[in-house]
Amino acid sequence: MEHFKLLETIREKIDIVDYTIIKLLVKRRGLVQKAGKYKYKRKIPYWQNDRVKEIMKTRTKLGKKLGLKEELVLNIFKTIINFAMKEEKNINKK
Repeated sequence: MEHFKLLETIREKIDIVDYTIIKLLVKRRGLVQKAGKYKYKRKIPYWQNDRVKEIMKTRTKLGKKLGLKEELVLNIFKTIINFAMKEEKNINKK
């Protein structure tokens, strides 16, 4: 029984981390929207290849330094960037 309590405690901590990740994604989305509005008003293309490359490079480097596999970090940030680009596109349609 004791090992089940330990497992539940670990799972509760994982849930807290997941909640924090989601809150940070919401915060990031708000910043992406601000950037999108800025770009739209100044006719700056929403997709900026140099910025995407920089993000992928720096985030994978940091992830590896902290012990994460490069593939995991790349996949996460590809998804984040794809959704960010959709957000910025939608701002331009409003």
